[in-house]
Amino acid sequence: MKKEYKYTDNRRDEVERQMSLKCSTLTVLLSDSRKKNFLFNFADTPGHPGFSDEVTVGMRLADGMLLVIDCVEGVTCYVERLIKEALRANLRIITVLNKIDRLVLELKLPPTDAYYKLKHTLDEINLVI
Repeated sequence: MKKEYKYTDNRRDEVERQMSLKCSTLTVLLSDSRKKNFLFNFADTPGHPGFSDEVTVGMRLADGMLLVIDCVEGVTCYVERLIKEALRANLRIITVLNKIDRLVLELKLPPTDAYYKLKHTLDEINLVI
Protein backbone atom coordinates (compact mmCIF):
# COMPACT_ATOMS: atom_id res chain seq x y z
CA MET A 1 0.00 0.00 0.00
CA LYS A 2 1.31 3.44 -0.95
CA LYS A 3 1.83 5.78 2.02
CA GLU A 4 0.55 9.32 1.75
CA TYR A 5 3.23 11.88 2.54
CA LYS A 6 2.44 15.21 4.16
CA TYR A 7 4.48 18.40 4.06
CA THR A 8 5.17 18.51 7.78
CA ASP A 9 5.20 14.81 8.70
CA ASN A 10 8.58 14.08 7.17
CA ARG A 11 10.13 11.69 9.68
CA ARG A 12 9.85 7.96 9.05
CA ASP A 13 8.05 7.29 12.35
CA GLU A 14 5.55 10.09 11.61
CA VAL A 15 4.78 8.65 8.18
CA GLU A 16 4.35 5.14 9.59
CA ARG A 17 2.09 6.26 12.46
CA GLN A 18 0.29 8.87 10.31
CA MET A 19 0.58 11.54 13.00
CA SER A 20 2.86 14.42 13.96
CA LEU A 21 5.37 13.55 16.68
CA LYS A 22 7.65 16.59 16.52
CA CYS A 23 7.09 20.28 15.86
CA SER A 24 7.70 20.89 12.17
CA THR A 25 7.62 24.13 10.20
CA LEU A 26 6.48 25.04 6.72
CA THR A 27 7.22 28.41 5.08
CA VAL A 28 4.87 29.75 2.43
CA LEU A 29 5.12 32.93 0.35
CA LEU A 30 1.67 34.32 -0.52
CA SER A 31 0.72 37.44 -2.42
CA ASP A 32 -2.44 39.52 -2.21
CA SER A 33 -4.45 41.07 -5.05
CA ARG A 34 -2.10 44.09 -5.12
CA LYS A 35 0.94 41.81 -5.64
CA LYS A 36 2.24 42.48 -2.12
CA ASN A 37 4.03 39.41 -0.77
CA PHE A 38 3.64 37.95 2.70
CA LEU A 39 5.81 35.28 4.28
CA PHE A 40 3.98 32.82 6.54
CA ASN A 41 5.70 30.31 8.78
CA PHE A 42 3.41 27.51 9.90
CA ALA A 43 4.37 25.25 12.79
CA ASP A 44 2.59 21.88 12.84
CA THR A 45 2.58 20.41 16.32
CA PRO A 46 1.26 17.08 17.62
CA GLY A 47 -2.27 17.11 18.98
CA HIS A 48 -1.79 14.38 21.56
CA PRO A 49 -1.21 15.49 25.18
CA GLY A 50 1.80 13.16 25.41
CA PHE A 51 3.68 15.52 23.11
CA SER A 52 2.79 18.80 24.86
CA ASP A 53 6.46 19.83 25.01
CA GLU A 54 6.45 20.01 21.20
CA VAL A 55 3.37 22.27 21.31
CA THR A 56 5.12 24.55 23.80
CA VAL A 57 8.07 24.84 21.40
CA GLY A 58 5.69 25.72 18.57
CA MET A 59 3.99 28.39 20.67
CA ARG A 60 7.30 30.08 21.42
CA LEU A 61 7.88 30.51 17.70
CA ALA A 62 4.40 31.83 16.92
CA ASP A 63 2.51 35.11 16.73
CA GLY A 64 -0.82 33.27 16.80
CA MET A 65 -2.32 29.82 16.80
CA LEU A 66 -5.01 27.75 15.17
CA LEU A 67 -6.64 25.84 17.98
CA VAL A 68 -8.18 22.73 16.40
CA ILE A 69 -10.78 21.13 18.66
CA ASP A 70 -12.60 17.85 18.15
CA CYS A 71 -16.21 18.97 18.51
CA VAL A 72 -17.27 15.62 20.00
CA GLU A 73 -14.62 15.68 22.72
CA GLY A 74 -14.98 19.43 23.30
CA VAL A 75 -12.73 21.33 25.68
CA THR A 76 -10.62 18.78 27.52
CA CYS A 77 -8.15 19.56 30.31
CA TYR A 78 -5.40 19.52 27.70
CA VAL A 79 -7.21 22.04 25.46
CA GLU A 80 -7.85 24.25 28.47
CA ARG A 81 -4.14 24.19 29.32
CA LEU A 82 -3.23 25.10 25.74
CA ILE A 83 -5.63 28.05 25.74
CA LYS A 84 -4.22 29.37 29.02
CA GLU A 85 -0.65 28.91 27.78
CA ALA A 86 -1.48 30.78 24.56
CA LEU A 87 -3.04 33.62 26.54
CA ARG A 88 0.04 33.89 28.76
CA ALA A 89 2.18 34.12 25.63
CA ASN A 90 -0.15 36.82 24.19
CA LEU A 91 -0.93 34.69 21.14
CA ARG A 92 -3.96 35.39 19.00
CA ILE A 93 -6.19 32.32 18.93
CA ILE A 94 -8.26 31.22 15.96
CA THR A 95 -10.58 28.37 16.87
CA VAL A 96 -11.29 25.59 14.38
CA LEU A 97 -13.96 23.02 15.21
CA ASN A 98 -12.93 19.71 13.68
CA LYS A 99 -14.72 16.42 13.01
CA ILE A 100 -18.18 17.96 12.81
CA ASP A 101 -19.29 14.99 10.73
CA ARG A 102 -18.94 12.78 13.82
CA LEU A 103 -21.92 14.56 15.39
CA VAL A 104 -24.17 13.20 12.65
CA LEU A 105 -22.46 9.96 11.60
CA GLU A 106 -21.42 8.58 14.99
CA LEU A 107 -23.63 10.31 17.54
CA LYS A 108 -26.64 10.48 15.19
CA LEU A 109 -27.56 13.94 16.51
CA PRO A 110 -30.40 15.81 14.82
CA PRO A 111 -29.39 19.23 13.39
CA THR A 112 -30.70 21.21 16.37
CA ASP A 113 -28.77 19.08 18.88
CA ALA A 114 -25.62 19.26 16.73
CA TYR A 115 -25.94 23.06 16.71
CA TYR A 116 -26.24 23.17 20.50
CA LYS A 117 -23.24 20.85 20.89
CA LEU A 118 -21.14 23.19 18.72
CA LYS A 119 -22.42 26.23 20.61
CA HIS A 120 -21.62 24.56 23.94
CA THR A 121 -18.06 23.86 22.77
CA LEU A 122 -17.58 27.50 21.76
CA ASP A 123 -19.06 28.64 25.08
CA GLU A 124 -16.58 26.40 26.92
CA ILE A 125 -13.70 27.97 25.00
CA ASN A 126 -14.93 31.48 25.79
CA LEU A 127 -15.33 30.56 29.45
CA VAL A 128 -11.67 29.49 29.62
CA ILE A 129 -10.59 32.71 27.91
